[in-house]
Amino acid sequence: MTKYDRMHARKEQRRAEREKERKEKEESKSKKRAVYRKDGQGNIILWGWLKVTWVAIGMIIAIIAITSFLAFALIMNDEEFRDENCRNPFCQLFVDMSDPNENIPFVPDENNYTPIPEDEKNWTPIPEAEARGEDEPVCYSPACKKKYDEAAEEKKGGSGTSEYEVNRDQKEAIMDEINERTKVIITKIKDKEAEVRKQRDLVPELKEKWLEQKDDLKGNDGELKGMEYKVKQMKKEYRDAYDDAETTEEVTEAKRLKDEYNLYLIEYETALADDVKEYEDVNTILEEYDQAREDLEVLIEELRELRDEFQDLRIEMFKAKTSDQFINIRLSGTCLVLIENGYPTNCPTYVELKAAFDNTDPNFSGGFSPSESGNDIRRDASPMQNYWNYYQQLPNWKIITVDPDAYIMTKGMLIEITAHHLKLKPDAETGIDFDENKIYVQHGISINKTCSHATVSPDMELIGLAVKQFFDRCNNPEDDWKTIADRPIYDVLKLDRSYNPLWLDAVLHGALGK
Repeated sequence: MTKYDRMHARKEQRRAEREKERKEKEESKSKKRAVYRKDGQGNIILWGWLKVTWVAIGMIIAIIAITSFLAFALIMNDEEFRDENCRNPFCQLFVDMSDPNENIPFVPDENNYTPIPEDEKNWTPIPEAEARGEDEPVCYSPACKKKYDEAAEEKKGGSGTSEYEVNRDQKEAIMDEINERTKVIITKIKDKEAEVRKQRDLVPELKEKWLEQKDDLKGNDGELKGMEYKVKQMKKEYRDAYDDAETTEEVTEAKRLKDEYNLYLIEYETALADDVKEYEDVNTILEEYDQAREDLEVLIEELRELRDEFQDLRIEMFKAKTSDQFINIRLSGTCLVLIENGYPTNCPTYVELKAAFDNTDPNFSGGFSPSESGNDIRRDASPMQNYWNYYQQLPNWKIITVDPDAYIMTKGMLIEITAHHLKLKPDAETGIDFDENKIYVQHGISINKTCSHATVSPDMELIGLAVKQFFDRCNNPEDDWKTIADRPIYDVLKLDRSYNPLWLDAVLHGALGK
């Protein structure tokens, strides 16, 4: 059923309710039966058939008290939530699982470092050759660059336009096209907002008018009932007069009473007809009020769709003006602390990441030096200012920077590696199904809408997958990288399961007497 079908159904339902109300108004009201009474023993009889004893009332109060106590205990529970007793994603809805150390700054590189032997660097999920396009150079010296630019010019028909300029022209053309579409959407949004404001002013006006006429109609009901009673009395009086008449004067008086009755009956019928017309007018205004509300709902929905389209265009504009040439990979603060202090961790080191992904030129981006503890490496500062300009002259050359500095991170996309397996909070509308006792959790990789930041679990394969998505500017289907798993919210029948937190298991044990 579409939105418009639902609105039409609601309209028909309200119309049927008004018709039912009109019919009930014409019928006499029966005396309502008492809801409850007491028998000889003091017990309460509800609706004439349900007997409630004082013992039953006491049991109900006891159940309510016990339930309230358990609810209060759960709410006020101050148990320390740890990772081992908060494995259930449902628990994570109420517990902050964010990494408190993710913003720890890098440690300066001062100590000596012995690099890992070459035979140990055997994990390469993405070959180094894949970091470049088919038409990209294999060297980066000034002579090689000049030769590559000449080849690019010949490919463009000898126009004398470098690859960099061609890329800039394409980017600017895309931005101009998106900007024109955005201006059209902005105009539509302003017009739609004006319609919404006008409709919002109309709805309360119609409601007030409907309520006023409805109140007037209620006042007429009292007058009509009085007139109806008087009609009955006058009819009885003139008929009794005819029945008791024995003389000519008494018959004449009975006829006078009958004439008065007929005149008043006409007056009553006229008032009744006016009341019916007023009732129809009230229903007409009510229909106008309901239609105005429905029109407002449609306008608001259309405005919401226009704003969503505007947000999509903003994302497109962000992608168009943001360079997809630079892909940066860094470890979270927790990973850095764990590696530096020699704690067990699944986090890859910068040594492993450099061997697998980094393709920067150390003469421009800076080389690597051992970390303070000697357990890993850190990138040195670049010997050049604005060194990224060197890479930008060849925009098809994809630059993957491991342990990037703050400047290069602003130029491109960022992949951040977490210390623990990534699990996102479920969507509030679609992520939890209480009827099926399931919760749907995304894990492994998370990429934002602008395709500028990815959070990845400490898994080299997943990191390589994130790099591939950035290579393709996130144009691949989400099914290629998004992984969603369903888990039970709770399990009452099988206690002590990993998805049951400790406090819930304790409650279940107590309730079941185990």
